[in-house]
Amino acid sequence: GIPKEAQGRLFKSFTQLDGSYTRQYGGTGLGLAICKQLVEMMHGVLQVESAPGRGSNFQFVLELAHGRPETAADPWAETMAALRGKRVVLAAREPACRRLLAAILAELHVTAHTVENGEQALALCCEERQAGRSFDGVLAEAEMEGLDGWSLARELKQQEEGKTPVALMLTAVDQRESVGEWGTDLGEYLLPKPIKLERLVRVLAKMFGLAMGTDGESRQAAISWGEGEDTLPPLTILVAEDNPVNQRLAVRMLEKKGHTVRVANNGKEAVAAFERESFDLILMDIQMPEMDGFAATGLIRSLEKNHGGHMPIIALTAHAIQGYKEQCLAAGMDDYCVKPIQAKNLFQTMAEVLQKQRG
Repeated sequence: GIPKEAQGRLFKSFTQLDGSYTRQYGGTGLGLAICKQLVEMMHGVLQVESAPGRGSNFQFVLELAHGRPETAADPWAETMAALRGKRVVLAAREPACRRLLAAILAELHVTAHTVENGEQALALCCEERQAGRSFDGVLAEAEMEGLDGWSLARELKQQEEGKTPVALMLTAVDQRESVGEWGTDLGEYLLPKPIKLERLVRVLAKMFGLAMGTDGESRQAAISWGEGEDTLPPLTILVAEDNPVNQRLAVRMLEKKGHTVRVANNGKEAVAAFERESFDLILMDIQMPEMDGFAATGLIRSLEKNHGGHMPIIALTAHAIQGYKEQCLAAGMDDYCVKPIQAKNLFQTMAEVLQKQRG
């Protein structure tokens, strides 16, 4: 903190509080003076609140004009406006995939009714038809247990005479194996994984019979997914960490962004929580008592072999040496973050891992 009698000299060029301050802290004494000049050039005021032993708080106030909307025409504006209010059925196996895609559609103002397989999607469409309504379209994974996406498209085409269009989300392998039969009827409604936003909007526009703009890049920049913390939907996350300070930091960081967090104090508790509850993602510390992160991940992967599914696991480690990431991947983890954890890096990694999970 800075004594009140010395605060008046803070904003003068080449002035520091005393000779010892320079030797102790370094610096030229220009920083605050430059800040003051910049703020005053914008007709603002720079202020300081400080007390010895408590620290200092610098703040500035600016009077700014209201922003004006861009006058340039957005070639996608008509399409985006027409998407508003559309209703689709979203059929995907993994809960995380359903949540993420539903969040993307919500950004486009499209309401998604989520189900986990083709049978549920078909039943939902039948209920709507019996009530005298219909969905605007169906987004379904090509490969699902029971009634897969291809069969769902066939059933809906027969029952509704093609009134409810279907877009199939498929991998390159799915496309090579199955498009031969269905490509003629559904070629324009195929969504290759990983799903790109521009492709999704174009497919939706075709499904709904909407006009399509030509400049995809402008809208891609305006609405993007998978590039960090503000693009993630609310998730349920398990944090496996034995250090109480790191636990609190992780919980605070995640809850601030709207995520639900559970904490495990070691690998043994993490495995037990995985068996007991449903999570979208696990943040796994490596060095923990009783059972480390590698062993816990191995057990989780073994359990998945019996029950199916794949839980995204991100390692939390202080090791940044070459080859350590490969060691984490070999242990069954999906990616890793180096401690101390930086929010931007963590959320970016989470988004990338969950994006891969969709594909």
